[in-house]
Amino acid sequence: MAAPVVHLYLTSDFFVKYRADKPWLRSTLAHFCELIHKTEPKMAG
Repeated sequence: MAAPVVHLYLTSDFFVKYRADKPWLRSTLAHFCELIHKTEPKMAG
């Protein structure tokens, strides 16, 4: 149930800007988002 909310948060303008300032965090979040899409394709899509 929380995956769509997390997905929206991770793709929000604020978080995109924050992520751009944290290169070390970017790869981790990209992997996390990938897991969300793989585990809940219908919800996160």
